[in-house]
Amino acid sequence: MSAYIDGIPIKMLSSMLPFRSKLNPTIYTNVHLLAKFEDRHSEDYKGNTKVKPLSKSGQLKIIKSLYDFIKKLKLKEYTEWGNYYNKINYSDRAFDLKANVIDKWISKLKPDTIIDIGGNDGTFIREISYELKQSLVCDLDNNAVDYNYLQVKKNKDTHITPFVLDVLNPSAAIGFNNKERSSFLERIKVFNPDVTLALALIHHITLSGNVTFSMSAQFFSSFSKCLIIEFPKKNDSWVQRLLNSKAEFKDHFSFYTIENFEMAFATYFQILEKQEIEGTERVMFLLKRIADV
Repeated sequence: MSAYIDGIPIKMLSSMLPFRSKLNPTIYTNVHLLAKFEDRHSEDYKGNTKVKPLSKSGQLKIIKSLYDFIKKLKLKEYTEWGNYYNKINYSDRAFDLKANVIDKWISKLKPDTIIDIGGNDGTFIREISYELKQSLVCDLDNNAVDYNYLQVKKNKDTHITPFVLDVLNPSAAIGFNNKERSSFLERIKVFNPDVTLALALIHHITLSGNVTFSMSAQFFSSFSKCLIIEFPKKNDSWVQRLLNSKAEFKDHFSFYTIENFEMAFATYFQILEKQEIEGTERVMFLLKRIADV
């Protein structure tokens, strides 16, 4: 969509869909057949092709049929993080402790707005008892975001907005003069959230994305007044899994320690509180941007 800001060309869309989609009357008439007609008349530079008018009621019927078809679509794909909370190395007690720590800190800060970077399906946002005005919950996993969206509809959550975002490759400014669509960073700075959540995220940014602690700290400080961030220590099973995937380059990540994390983030943030999650190798931090202290 970043390459085709006004929508994917119909001929390309037709080529991307599987052959069995031609058996679906809605897709066939609105995509494949349309692509065939468009291809047939693409060389008509003089405009000799006769255009058959379509009444407004006819156009509305097409729109309604497309809407009804799209409304019934369901996401069907396997992803690593779609059922993340069934895979985590938290016991029920540790999970509850983490949720209680977040809830306690949020109640102290009394924010109106929050963004949860890598928030999966919004589980921890829903564990917050304090009444928030707006919560942005983003994740790179389509299934997690889809599940969150369905929960928003089911629960009629008016303050939660789920959306897809890869924190290692946030949406860039696109369109004419790069001003038609603002970048994620431009938009989030305008949104100016009171609190940012970054739970079970820093090890992925660091070890999967090869991003230093200093770079992460600078990134979060660019839009975060307060930051609640979770640090998995080196002995955490997920950290070990990521380190082992580096094979012979594993030793290049010897800097991954909680001491180096605190030192890097101390350049941009003041540590207000620090809480070990009992029964895990994880530590929760409540940070406040130095510029706002």
